[in-house]
Amino acid sequence: MTLRRTFLVDALDLLALGCLAVSQPLFDLLARNVGFLAARDSDSTDVVILAVTLTLGVPVVLALTELIAGMIGRKSLANAHRVLIGLLLVLLLMPPLKPLYHRLGAWWIVATLLTAGVISETYVRLRSRGIALAYLSPIALVLPAIFVFHTPVRRFVQPRPDTPPVYPRVNATAPVVMVVFDELPLVSLLDEKSQIDARLYPNFASLARQSTWYRNASTVTESTLHAVPAILDGCLPDPDRQNLPDARGHPHSLFTLLGGSYGMNVVENNTRICPKDLCLPSNTGVSRAERLYSLFSDLGVVYLYLLLPPDLTRSLPDITLSWEHFRFAQSRLRATAQNDEDFDRMTTWESRTGRFAEFVDSIQPRPRPTLNFLHILLPHAPWEYLPSGKKYTIPEDGIRGLVGINDRGIDPHLWTDDSWAIEQAYQRHLLQVEMVDRLVGDLVGHLQKVGLFEPCLLVITADHGACFRPRVSRRFPSLDNYADIMAVPLFIKAPYQERGEVSDRNTESIDILPTMADLMGIGLPWRTDGRSALNASGTLRSQKTLIVESGQRIEVDGRLTGVQESVDRKIAWFGREPDGIFRIGPCRELIGQDVEAFRTTRSAVECVLDGRMYFENVDPDSDFILTNVHGSLSHVQMQGSTPLILAVAVNGKIRGVTQSYLDHDGVERFSSVLCDTDFRPGYNRVQVYLVIRIDGGFELAEAATSEIPSYRWGEVLRFGVDGSAQPYKAGGWSTPEKQITWIDGSRAELVLPTSAPQGSVRLKIYAAAYLNPGKLDRQRVRLSVNRRLAANWVVSTPGFTVFETTVPREFFENQDRTVITLETPDSTSPNAVGDGNDLRQLGLAVNWLSLSE
Repeated sequence: MTLRRTFLVDALDLLALGCLAVSQPLFDLLARNVGFLAARDSDSTDVVILAVTLTLGVPVVLALTELIAGMIGRKSLANAHRVLIGLLLVLLLMPPLKPLYHRLGAWWIVATLLTAGVISETYVRLRSRGIALAYLSPIALVLPAIFVFHTPVRRFVQPRPDTPPVYPRVNATAPVVMVVFDELPLVSLLDEKSQIDARLYPNFASLARQSTWYRNASTVTESTLHAVPAILDGCLPDPDRQNLPDARGHPHSLFTLLGGSYGMNVVENNTRICPKDLCLPSNTGVSRAERLYSLFSDLGVVYLYLLLPPDLTRSLPDITLSWEHFRFAQSRLRATAQNDEDFDRMTTWESRTGRFAEFVDSIQPRPRPTLNFLHILLPHAPWEYLPSGKKYTIPEDGIRGLVGINDRGIDPHLWTDDSWAIEQAYQRHLLQVEMVDRLVGDLVGHLQKVGLFEPCLLVITADHGACFRPRVSRRFPSLDNYADIMAVPLFIKAPYQERGEVSDRNTESIDILPTMADLMGIGLPWRTDGRSALNASGTLRSQKTLIVESGQRIEVDGRLTGVQESVDRKIAWFGREPDGIFRIGPCRELIGQDVEAFRTTRSAVECVLDGRMYFENVDPDSDFILTNVHGSLSHVQMQGSTPLILAVAVNGKIRGVTQSYLDHDGVERFSSVLCDTDFRPGYNRVQVYLVIRIDGGFELAEAATSEIPSYRWGEVLRFGVDGSAQPYKAGGWSTPEKQITWIDGSRAELVLPTSAPQGSVRLKIYAAAYLNPGKLDRQRVRLSVNRRLAANWVVSTPGFTVFETTVPREFFENQDRTVITLETPDSTSPNAVGDGNDLRQLGLAVNWLSLSE
């Protein structure tokens, strides 16, 4: 066989095996999760480029590698082919061999490599007898063809209609405001009397008094991609049709009903039900190259999940909370300061409260009646907001207490039997629901201020709920949790409604649109599965329907009696008082007591507080306050010593009690969410104590805390991933990179334990500003030392520069620490200015900093 023929057969080998190892698993995954493409508003060109790249990308790169080897000689070509076939076999074998990781540990990859090596060598020897993978190369045509034309993805490549749709003219003139919250169970809002708990949720309670509260409302599916379309078109999900969550899959909707007569102020998340000629697509201003870069970047993360055992995916971005921007969302979540980003980027999880505020501000009286629609990812996890709207936690790995992504075929949303982890998760969910209540108050207040509340049709609901019970799924319905997932809040205020009422009519989410049309005097021009809640004629439904994403149809009793049982369980955990949400945990009677009231000793346990420097310089005016006190413990492990009962004290008063747990790496950790009012401005002493029961009382043993090293004048702090600046960061910094750390947001701080200087201090920073010619030509930088302005700079040239200033001695008087504040008010995200998909708000990239006497 000639060298050219040998290379051609080798290339076909690589093509066939590449399709089996790379293309087919990703094609299959995307075909079952079309939301991955729908969230990006992908079009037919995107899908074709995706199919071609996944089919040919890896084989072409490997074939070029062989071509280079073949230039050296036939033996080199043969050896290269043997190695590359082995590499593809490794990728092919890793997913099915993942279960071996639980028995072999790190030797799993060795076993995979050896198996692939043996198969590769055997294949190379057999190929001389005419057995070649090249004969399978036609699958390079079959697999992408099936993916594009015979899976739900085909709807992305179907030709669009030649003529634009014609929207009906309606006589209604009432402005419409509709907000769909995400993952908000009705149970979270109720008290023991099945009323809205007005002490915790005064704005929801007020809305219930001014609107019709459909107390027995329920969703028809647990999946956002089907639940939101059902709300908007009044039709049950049809698993057989496999409709995409876009305008082509749902050609009739609230948007098309009003599109001929109403203006559109629409913000969708994940779904794209509003036609593009009515609503600008979410990717407006984003080039195809940027969209594809995001797509392939996220696919790379997903592919690693397919290859690796769950224990080796801990450091990967969480892919269970959104459909895109996995890498960038992870780095963004490590930030502490929040700023608004491009209003159209509603498929990210960034600054959700800021996005809600922007939507509220956009609702204004207009000559033409307007539909104002928002689907917002709140109070959906991640749970990171206090009722005040401030963020209170730094990133954690997933939701503790869930099974998580696994290779055992178990629902990743299944709660374990760790009741304390579930109670803490529920606490954080309820805190975020309180914040959502504040947002509802902001919305209603704005509508009243601009004179739209009385005349508008206002609808507030949620796509689905969630469950917080041991050994039950958080999201997927079953006979044990369907009431928690199905029951959702639904408030409909008719134009000029004079008084509120509570309706216990069996109402489903598919009834929302017919009810709205009825209130507006509009006849629906298409058949719906739902019917108006105002229609008293006909037989009332005796059952509720739930269509699971898998296609299973569940019929349950129309009264959802399990709701009250879940409310009683919630009250048993958190009580009936407003502060009960913070009074949880073992020995909760300790909360609020002074440490001095107990006998205290020293403990052999050492505690390392995560983000300890936050407590050294608390700023109540910041958008972030670290009230999720968490860290790790180290001590001589003794039988029965885990879990430890712990008390967390702030400035000498016990503010939280918790218990320790072992994380995935076997490290003993703890966490306790405190109230933001437990902290005072500036320095706060946070102490962790072991709680010991003695003779009907308690004794506290203080855990030793490792000291943060003092800063020595003249020392150079490095900001790279292994840099010495890490312990002193107190907020506003992005994830460290190899040699730098970005200011992420408009403000970042360092807190340095220092002695008093003998004279003035020379401060130097080696940094570069994020600039984008024509869109961001300069960055202003404001430097403060101990809250006093020390320097102002304007950066308009790219590249790293040494910025320096002299700080007078009096700035450091009566201080045992130096607080350095860097403010960059012009910071923006590269994504917002069309410079890639990075969602961080970039100000300065800092390489090093020093303070010299």
